[in-house]
Amino acid sequence: MPIRSAHPRRRTSTLLLTRSTPIALGAAALLCASAARAEAPELPASEEVAAAPIEDTRFGTIGRGASEEADTSPIASVGAGSTQLGHVTYASVRADVAVTHAWSLIPQAALLRVAPYRASDPATLNAYVGGGVALRPKEGWSIEATTTLGPRANQISSLGFSLGVSGDFGADWAHDRPPPVSIDVSLAGTRFDWANGLGPAGADVMQLYALAQATLRLGARLTLQPRGMYFVYDKALDDARGERLGTVSTLARVGSYAPRWSGGARVGYLVTPWLTPFVDAEEIGYAAGIGHGTKLAGGVRVHAGHATITALGGAILNRVSGPLVPTEFDLRTVPLVGLEAELAL
Repeated sequence: MPIRSAHPRRRTSTLLLTRSTPIALGAAALLCASAARAEAPELPASEEVAAAPIEDTRFGTIGRGASEEADTSPIASVGAGSTQLGHVTYASVRADVAVTHAWSLIPQAALLRVAPYRASDPATLNAYVGGGVALRPKEGWSIEATTTLGPRANQISSLGFSLGVSGDFGADWAHDRPPPVSIDVSLAGTRFDWANGLGPAGADVMQLYALAQATLRLGARLTLQPRGMYFVYDKALDDARGERLGTVSTLARVGSYAPRWSGGARVGYLVTPWLTPFVDAEEIGYAAGIGHGTKLAGGVRVHAGHATITALGGAILNRVSGPLVPTEFDLRTVPLVGLEAELAL
């Protein structure tokens, strides 16, 4: 679940994953890249696997709103959050610690738990660590690079990277005016490796994706955040059959299956200086002809001093079919809830 600095002036670049849809503790960082399979448990329990990078948009949909007031120069920002998506619970923590005025270090960690789908299946729990560095070459701009390692668990291991740039346009902090436009652009990738060779495209597959997002402040109260993502794979996923079928969901960074693209937006309205309710919608196109999914959610962001709390709830509505979609488990409607807290020190 992405966590960024408590204020745009110290915002951590959202790499991927994701600022709003993006991108889970800092949608700019790819913290965790492998775990027990999350959304399609067709394999025996011993082989269930799933990907859950920190910027995974399934878990990075909260806590990405724009701050409403400036903070001169916090020494560090920290955040923690948890999201429940169907049978999957994802919890993460991230810090942005200033080393100099321009540079900071970004340690991160996460836990992923997958509850059993069958009564005979055990629950799985995986832990991850990662980190990177951020450079702020000028006021309102940030460049962030991170890398993550997913130790082998349930037959799968992974190695990921992320690189992102974020920036503000038109801010006038001398007169307490936030930037009317902010952008986040990022590129990320993860190589997944299956010890048993039963990945969706054989023993390994590389997933790359790009994310672009903007924050538009339409007046003093209304905020619009459009976003888009596009995914490519170094191998075709269409041949995932039999024992390989379930591993397609290992690549589900958005929605329930391996995505090809996604597009959506979040709209927030500042009711008071400390309260911002929002609604969020996203359309997802799955790879390998699986179909489409729609995410519909709403929530509230509460800001008090240097602390921010965000809560979100909704669902992903899948319209999928074909040989790569399991029929044993009904994933047409997958509920989503999340909670995140951030603090600037």
